[in-house]
Amino acid sequence: MNTAELPNGEKFSIADSSEILGLEPFNVYSLIQRRKLNADRTLLGELVISRNELTRVLGEHAVFPTSRDATEG
Repeated sequence: MNTAELPNGEKFSIADSSEILGLEPFNVYSLIQRRKLNADRTLLGELVISRNELTRVLGEHAVFPTSRDATEG
């Protein structure tokens, strides 16, 4: 899993966010465009979604990969 660390907390790429949400990346982009999901841009212009935003959307069902999962892959 490829995550981007920013000063304000842990962020996930669109691909990683789509895996966590169980959606196709296209659907994640659609949610962002419809303002149902908040995203930020990195300095390089990539869209990223915060852990807090994914937790807000998933509620109590939020399951995130551990750092161990990110290194095995």
